Amino acid sequence: MKKVNKKFKAIFIAMLIALSTSVSYAQWQNTNFTGNGPIESTVSTVTGVGVGDFSASNVASALHVNTNLTAAQTGGGAFGLGEVFRTDAPNTATYWKMLRGGTDYGWIYNNNDNHFYIAAPFNSGGNYGDLYFQTGGTNTRQTILGSNGFVGIGNSYNPAFRLDVSEDINAGGTSATTTNAYYLGKGKMLWHNGIVSNLYVGVGVYSGHIEPPIPAC
Repeated sequence: MKKVNKKFKAIFIAMLIALSTSVSYAQWQNTNFTGNGPIESTVSTVTGVGVGDFSASNVASALHVNTNLTAAQTGGGAFGLGEVFRTDAPNTATYWKMLRGGTDYGWIYNNNDNHFYIAAPFNSGGNYGDLYFQTGGTNTRQTILGSNGFVGIGNSYNPAFRLDVSEDINAGGTSATTTNAYYLGKGKMLWHNGIVSNLYVGVGVYSGHIEPPIPAC
């Protein structure tokens, strides 16, 4: 009996040591949360889930992944610490959806093909959601209207045509030796011949034939 007790005691001590030195990379946050690090509480309402080491920071959102203090991964299942989020699915359309009040407002998805899609699917009685591209904070630089697909380029610019630009357009870059041109259908309508001071208006190239250009006034 003494030998059994000693053996059990040794196993129990080994288990305590293993548990005390293990690192938890997941924790949960409740409504009474005021501190950092791992949390223990009897409160049943979970308001935030943190994945990673939060010993020096708070769980700052409903789902917060933090690899700043995570040890580098090794072995067959290793991943880079910059790969903080990943989803995988069978061969079917795969969606990340953003809803508010049960209504879809934004999708990022793959339609079981080789393409990547960004969508603003909102439609309420013909009231469509537009797609905005912003930089420099919340400054809208490009707009695609949900109602008709019109594209506007410019600061908070509402397009009135299929492609509508609010300011100057530079076609082909700034090289003086490049033949820059604006096309209508398959023909050049406004271009220069490599010398930027020579500006032409007229029909351009059709099946290898060059129509005589008309110098612009």
